[in-house]
Amino acid sequence: MLFRSLASIGLLSAESHTAMGGDNFTMASNHHHGSSAVLDPSHTNSMIDFVESDTFKPFIIPILGLLIGFGMMAVPKVATPGKLVLYFGAQSFMNIFMGWVFRTHVTVSKGAIPGLNEDLHACPVGFALTALQQLISFFCFLILYAALYATPYKITPKKLSTPKEIVSILIFGCVFAMNIALNNFSLGYISIAVNLIIRSCLPLTTYLSQQGLAMVGLYTSKPCKAMEIGLMVAGVFCACAFTWAKIMGSGAGHKGQTDHGKQVMGCIVCLLSLLCGSVNLALAGVLGEMKLSVYDTVAYMSIPAFVFLIPFCLVKKPVPGEWPQVLGMDTASDFDIMMMTRQIAPSTFELFILSGFFSFAYNII
Repeated sequence: MLFRSLASIGLLSAESHTAMGGDNFTMASNHHHGSSAVLDPSHTNSMIDFVESDTFKPFIIPILGLLIGFGMMAVPKVATPGKLVLYFGAQSFMNIFMGWVFRTHVTVSKGAIPGLNEDLHACPVGFALTALQQLISFFCFLILYAALYATPYKITPKKLSTPKEIVSILIFGCVFAMNIALNNFSLGYISIAVNLIIRSCLPLTTYLSQQGLAMVGLYTSKPCKAMEIGLMVAGVFCACAFTWAKIMGSGAGHKGQTDHGKQVMGCIVCLLSLLCGSVNLALAGVLGEMKLSVYDTVAYMSIPAFVFLIPFCLVKKPVPGEWPQVLGMDTASDFDIMMMTRQIAPSTFELFILSGFFSFAYNII
């Protein structure tokens, strides 16, 4: 409301100036084309509507987190907390952006396609989009490598000299890809709130993953503290209660048993993503001990992750929302849906490309 009030005052001043200046204002506006564009109420209202829209509001806190995190990292005394704030901003931004792309974004408006009686929301292509993001990330790395090659900041990837390093990178790439892909897949079937509640169980699954890796000698064993484990288990039970209540309250009530089943499937896939994320965090510690930089991991894991995801992109699955009417079938592969999206909604496909650049920045952070 503050933005709109200020804008109203500005527009009122412009109108008063026009009434007082008359022809002089018209002559100035004809001479300075840029001035008339700035005072055009349609441009001002469009900007205000965007800032006040439900699409932009969720991104305000993540963007502030990114800006504040970068600022804190420039100050040595608070550089370490700044990294945490930066990671919070990046993690929140990616989760909200992908949740918007996969669930709430209007891909095609109703009536734009024959037989489409409701807006076509989102685009359920979790595996295909993750594969595309990894491919774009690899090309972004190549561009960055070439840009810095002749500078003092040249990137020199560490050579993988032992079988353990090669195997660790391959496993890390595959687990990382499945973590992101399964999470993206689940966002097409459950809300961002349910997704984040399930992923809040990460501490317990990460602890279990670390203990499992310690049993095979890949990680340092952690002490077993009953109080910490008890609190984590209690948190998991609360997350399960919230998730079940959310599904029963929003799924089966008014959309039928089919939607209920799809939400349950989305929760199961999100849980699998959580397990992969736990192994991913544990393996990140192993790679850190191998002295691999963030650029090394992005360079080495992108292509294995892309190749690993290709078969999953071809598997047919139930599609949510109005997609069955658009595709003419109840099941389709990610590749089929992505190709259809490229034809009927090029702007949405451009968001896919943009998410690849966001993914590269997120991986670096």
